[in-house]
Amino acid sequence: TDILNPVSIVINEYNGEIEETVKVNNDIDKYEEDPIVYIYNTHQTEKYNSTKEININYSVMDASYYLQKKLKEYRINSIVETMSVQDILNTNNWNYATSYRVSRMFMEKRKQDNNSLKFFIDLHRDSVDKSISTITIDGVKYAKTMFLLGLENANYKENEKHLIKLENWLNENYKGLSRGIYRKQGK
Repeated sequence: TDILNPVSIVINEYNGEIEETVKVNNDIDKYEEDPIVYIYNTHQTEKYNSTKEININYSVMDASYYLQKKLKEYRINSIVETMSVQDILNTNNWNYATSYRVSRMFMEKRKQDNNSLKFFIDLHRDSVDKSISTITIDGVKYAKTMFLLGLENANYKENEKHLIKLENWLNENYKGLSRGIYRKQGK
């Protein structure tokens, strides 16, 4: 398997406007059986930084479960990857940079086993200063988003089209929430 380009959010098989991606599914059986979002973490063990005021002991895996919980509130079924990237790295004597290769293997397996999956989110933390990674909108603090677009992906132009729509929607509705689209060339 080729090493995956580091893509934070990949949107595949999307045929509508941004608003249509969060339709409420009223069919309970279909909700339980057909997950449409796969959430994984190439860097599962990375932790968020504590501050003087707040002691944080959460990892990106914890953030993935939080995202899954929030999606469930909108009746969007998702899967969080539980297999350990680190275990695969250790078993194969691979270095940390090979984590993308492992997460791609996990993603491809889940996609093969779940035809209903349409959205694949590799959730990362941001290691930049809080002044760059957060914003206050209407008195509420938010973590900013950044979208990585892997230019080596055969579908990158289609992905880019959807990311631009999402970026525009965020800018219209939550100005400053997104740090933009980072276009990544190479592996």
